[in-house]
Amino acid sequence: MTNRRLLFGDILVSLLLGAVPRPADALQGAIEAEGLTAPAADSTELRNRALTAQSVFERARVSHAPMGWRTFTGPCDDTIGRFCLTFGNDAVEEDDPDAWKPPPEVPEVTEARLGLIETLAEIGEAIPGDGWVLGQRVACLGEAGRWDESLALARRCGAAPAEAWLCRALEGLSLHRLGRFEEAEAAFDSAISGMPEAVAVAWRGLDFLLPEELRPLFAEAPPDSIGTLRKRAWVLADPLYLVPGNDRLTEHFSRWTLARIRSGARNPYSMRWDEDLAELLVRYGPEVAFEHEWAPALNLGPTPVVGRMNPSSRGVFPPPEAFRSVASIPPGNWRTDSRRTPERYSPAYAPRIAALEVQQARFRRGEDLLLVLGWSAKSDQALTSATEWGVFLRAAHDLTPVTPSDWERMPDHAMRGGGGVAAFRTPAGGYLLSVEVLDPEAERAWRARHGVEQSALTRGVVELSDLLLLSPGQESAGIPPTGAAEGHEVLEDVLSRVLPESALAERRVDVAWEVYGLVGSEERLRFHLVAAPEGSTFLERAARFLRLLEPEATVEISWEERMDPATVPAPGDPLFRRVGLDLSALPSGPARLTLSMELPGRSPATSEILLELPR
Repeated sequence: MTNRRLLFGDILVSLLLGAVPRPADALQGAIEAEGLTAPAADSTELRNRALTAQSVFERARVSHAPMGWRTFTGPCDDTIGRFCLTFGNDAVEEDDPDAWKPPPEVPEVTEARLGLIETLAEIGEAIPGDGWVLGQRVACLGEAGRWDESLALARRCGAAPAEAWLCRALEGLSLHRLGRFEEAEAAFDSAISGMPEAVAVAWRGLDFLLPEELRPLFAEAPPDSIGTLRKRAWVLADPLYLVPGNDRLTEHFSRWTLARIRSGARNPYSMRWDEDLAELLVRYGPEVAFEHEWAPALNLGPTPVVGRMNPSSRGVFPPPEAFRSVASIPPGNWRTDSRRTPERYSPAYAPRIAALEVQQARFRRGEDLLLVLGWSAKSDQALTSATEWGVFLRAAHDLTPVTPSDWERMPDHAMRGGGGVAAFRTPAGGYLLSVEVLDPEAERAWRARHGVEQSALTRGVVELSDLLLLSPGQESAGIPPTGAAEGHEVLEDVLSRVLPESALAERRVDVAWEVYGLVGSEERLRFHLVAAPEGSTFLERAARFLRLLEPEATVEISWEERMDPATVPAPGDPLFRRVGLDLSALPSGPARLTLSMELPGRSPATSEILLELPR
């Protein structure tokens, strides 16, 4: 659970300094901050009436909020201005019965909002050029789930010329909430191009969203490269490339639009709108519920209030290493389940994006990279017929998509259960890889996003490909005498048997690889394959060295192949090999499989893979 609560000392200081504004003070503060035109004398009364109605609604929202029983003296996970943030346990899942979920809105608050919508509509028709009233109308309709009406209202916007950009921003907010992200992005682009420069700089800025270690990178970057850095950040932050448009970007501008609407309006905390409230909104999004807390009898200030954030939201911004070398990010390092991040977001089409288990192996085809993938979307429920999947590559240096015209798509296999297999061919180099599965009917998604890198083969050097795990074939019940599958099998023959992940369901497995750089004159190849448990502690290793514990169980095989001239690959062609392994002797848990190959007069070549053995 995440809550937002006021720091007691700051509330006291705010009251002593008169920091809780009267409606007229709030209006004037917003006018000065935004550089807006003050309402004409004949519209001031209507504007004050709108301010009063909005203030009455917020008091009703707080008075009907459930009671919370925390105190203000607990530790804060983070402090932003006058606010104390408490993050929940990352291990708590949404289906946990103890996990907090937003309660249904009480009828009294729903009725109060309907009354506010009617009042604002009457006032808005009388002063159509008032941007503040228009923003309140759009926000209130949106809170009621009436985003279609909000969009229609924004599109017939009659705001004053100085606030014409606000019309497009309100349109972008409505389009974003309706899931029309590409249209929303166009609307926000138009809004930013027309707003005052100081406002545009704040909206485009990433200061609130960046971790501490990345802020110097942006602060010290030359002015002409800031735009490139921002573009890179937003491309990487896009939750799913499967979904048209960049909804994390439009969410960012939607939050700034809400901040613009809320400035000058009463909020449930009864505090003057300031930078801390704007930062909280831009970083974590709007609250989904409020609670009021017990206050001492002598409390002279407003009712202490806790704001609850969306429990499904998680950090989606890229890790810092993505700005240094996106191609070198290893699988599993780009998490989508952490709450303890500078920003959080929960896509409406899939409130949680779970980790997608992926097995990948790199092979060579001449100067090209052949990438073989298996993936598994683990779920207790079957995927619906509307499930989509996609594999996306972007060039590491500028993150431009690698389009189908740039790469050859090898035979692939449809989703079976929650998994799939595919192979793609593209020029060697560095890439960002994103494998994605979306079940829109069930609002579920899975993603694996990491780097892929392969340099050109060095002339005269013999190399091994990555190891590829396959489901065992009938002919693989035992290890072939030579350690290699008989016949002239090639990699493309076994693609249908690629396992969807490196966590094995059984102890028997086939392992495949290729050898590159053979010149056709080698007489023999020596292979050594060993599987050993991974992750023993220093004390365990020391105890085994001192023979206080039994040696670790391993599975090892070695063999030598004398190359038959009839089977030696042509210069430049790969040599394919496959063996069957029985790993029953190893304990359950992580294990490392390492293959080494020696050639007379050459340096050894090695390849390895980390796998998970079942109980």
